[in-house]
Amino acid sequence: MRQLSQSLAANLAVLDKMFGTSADYYAKEITIYHCRGSILLFDGMASLDSLWELLLDAASRQAPPQQAGQRCTGPQVFELILHGSAFPAESEPVTDLADLIKRMTAGMAVLLLDGCAKGIAFSVQGLKFRSVDEPSGEGNLRGSREGFADLLRVNLSLLRRLIRTEHLVQEVAQADTEMQTEYAICYCKNRADSAMVIRVRKALAAAKPELLLDSSYFVPWLLPGKARLFSAFLLNRSSDLGQDRGAGQRKSLCHGASGSFLRKF
Repeated sequence: MRQLSQSLAANLAVLDKMFGTSADYYAKEITIYHCRGSILLFDGMASLDSLWELLLDAASRQAPPQQAGQRCTGPQVFELILHGSAFPAESEPVTDLADLIKRMTAGMAVLLLDGCAKGIAFSVQGLKFRSVDEPSGEGNLRGSREGFADLLRVNLSLLRRLIRTEHLVQEVAQADTEMQTEYAICYCKNRADSAMVIRVRKALAAAKPELLLDSSYFVPWLLPGKARLFSAFLLNRSSDLGQDRGAGQRKSLCHGASGSFLRKF
């Protein structure tokens, strides 16, 4: 895995080579606390208004130097922002190129500093998505009428709100596809068979679908076989069943004691 360089120019050169021609790639060089840096994000996925409120208004503030004539170095600014300030930054720093791209494509903004081989991620997502509404194909007279939306995090929050127990576990991972689509395995640890959960987790980690539009694309790995008369899976759109749903088709895939669903990319 390619690690980030201490040189800001080297990191920006690599990113410009990868995304420089993309219209949504945004890289703004700033000076914060006397240290050169750059804010990276994808336009339309991260909110510039939120970013301004969290970080950019502090970019012009000048931190007092430790000694007369001395300026803060990249590692010092990194520690100051991450651990010595009220900035709502992600607790885990960005250390390699793959993690940087993962954070940016999740709607986060990343701050890189000259002289520091780590980045700081800020949760300023501004993703556009359809609101939570009633599933058109599944009527529910007594339970919740909230259908799953297009974003993984929204679906996870729906399940967390409905299943208010410490036993609910929601594991997020990336599928081994070209699009690196995220999916989640959700189960109650006091009810789900631990061996089945491990089996499902390993099967999904080993799956290599060429395309992943909804969770049914995992079926050949979860239930291998040339032919079957009955399906061992249930697809649903409603959140009150305690299972997750696919992003493309707004459905979930339930198997045994656990369920999985996808995030729209």
